[in-house]
Amino acid sequence: MNRLIIIVVLIFPFLTFSQQEIQISGYVTDGESPLEKVNVYIKNSAVGTYTDNKGYYELTVFNNDVLIYSYQGKVSQIHKVKDISRTHNVVLLPEINELDGVTVQKNSYRVRSQKALFDAYNIQQDIVKSKFLLMDKKVSGYSMEIREGDEVNNASGNILAVLQNLFAGVRISKRGSPEERTSPDDPDGVIYLRGSGSILNPSPAAYEVDGAIYQDPPFFVDLTNIKRIAKVPGLAGTSMYGSVARGGLFIINTKSANYSPSKAQLAFRAEQNSKKTYQAKTIKQSQEVKNWPLYLKELYGSKNFESAVTTYAKYRMVYQNESYFVLDVVNYFLETYFDKGFHNQVIDESGILDKKDIELLRGLGLILQHYGDNEAATKVYVDVLKHWPHSPQSYLDLSQMFTQTDKAQKALSIIGRYERLIENKILSPEIDGSHEILVTEFASLVKNLRDEKIDLESNSNETKGTRITFEWNDDQAGFLFHFVDPAKNFFVWDNSMEESELRHTNFPQVATSKEYYIPENAQNGEWKINVNYLGNTRIKPTYLRATIQYDFGLATERLETKLYRLSIKGQVQELFTLQKSNLLVGSY
Repeated sequence: MNRLIIIVVLIFPFLTFSQQEIQISGYVTDGESPLEKVNVYIKNSAVGTYTDNKGYYELTVFNNDVLIYSYQGKVSQIHKVKDISRTHNVVLLPEINELDGVTVQKNSYRVRSQKALFDAYNIQQDIVKSKFLLMDKKVSGYSMEIREGDEVNNASGNILAVLQNLFAGVRISKRGSPEERTSPDDPDGVIYLRGSGSILNPSPAAYEVDGAIYQDPPFFVDLTNIKRIAKVPGLAGTSMYGSVARGGLFIINTKSANYSPSKAQLAFRAEQNSKKTYQAKTIKQSQEVKNWPLYLKELYGSKNFESAVTTYAKYRMVYQNESYFVLDVVNYFLETYFDKGFHNQVIDESGILDKKDIELLRGLGLILQHYGDNEAATKVYVDVLKHWPHSPQSYLDLSQMFTQTDKAQKALSIIGRYERLIENKILSPEIDGSHEILVTEFASLVKNLRDEKIDLESNSNETKGTRITFEWNDDQAGFLFHFVDPAKNFFVWDNSMEESELRHTNFPQVATSKEYYIPENAQNGEWKINVNYLGNTRIKPTYLRATIQYDFGLATERLETKLYRLSIKGQVQELFTLQKSNLLVGSY
């Protein structure tokens, strides 16, 4: 009875939250003009409304509802209420119809998927990356202008001068005084775009730099690091960003945040797809060491514990605001001086546990779990679930932690809670991600609790062999995992920006885990597991953990883990090899 009461108490806040009524409102446009009579309705219900002649709509919904925006001649959009804000503006794109092999196109160009735009970004100059999606100028529906970083005069001085030189209709004036012209060097200077905003009350332009929105000019931008700039008119900016962009918007993509494939990488991908055997050129993990920041090289070069602590103190004040400095230092002291417990002091001094950053906390949890500080790792994963109860990955992290520490009943309780939230449609499962791993974990836990042994002869449908699970801390990281058998046949799993991952929010729900099986009857010999790290939008390294379970599901099951810090983008790195003798050989 006590256990039942605990479960009800844990679930009740989610149920209460999910049933709260929410008022959603916003504007629907085609990028330039408002769309009247757009049908905005709740999926699988008769509840809905239409936009007025200004494209405006209002609708009362629940947190677990799904909204559909439908208009004849436009591509319908589906948005989860939990993924959007209460003011939600939508841009509907032209619909593409294919009849008998004939494609109806707009201005002779096909509306391409986000995956196709991502791949084409470095070879086509009409594509820009915004906070919400990749946009193709040719089919955007409004007069967006795009300029390349090669056109930037690095001697211009600052970003205002660059924008004034590159784009027509740019006027630099005093903030609040559109008619009072000033120079680009004026710290109070802002940009007013001709034809944007209200005639009586014009608004200054806004700026987006690699997904971050700024109302003040981003003077911090390194002019030599600019990859591409787009100028978006006021109405189009408002439809995507709200009132902050009513005076127009400049979207600035930097080279540092560009992890789309290069021409060479695209050619390599096409070449690999045309071959029957694996011929990728790989680099060893030792190459990552050469790419380390100076503080990490000095730490690993320390002769003793005291020297390492001195090095940490030397760089702490310099990098105290750099989150990955903390993860790197914690990883070092756990790997090198676990018994000293100094990593706890690093964590306390950094305040990382108070930052409520899921990317950092997941990274910290993976590191602590890998080196066996299970008590600290459990506390981190409990905190992650507490602050992100709508992320399925949070349930997977904590359940796996309980499983690893032989707390099977607690693990089952977490998975059971997750299952009930899915059934009540409070959570959406991450298909091809954490959901399938949770299903596997649940089945394995039940067998262990019942002390069941798998009969290899009578249970032909059971998964037997070696199970490999990859987990990483950054939901925006992209990977191409390569699985190569002894005959050099290969399989590539690609998690890089599929269309299904396009979301209108920064809420972390993209899958951050993946499992793969090498069957028991797989070919004898050496299996190679490699990765092509594509980077992330935060321009930071990603921590990747590999868990290898030999004889998975059997009484002889054996587990081994590897932890990697990935920062080199666009090259195939050797992770580890597996022999049929179940010997794990790291690649360094």
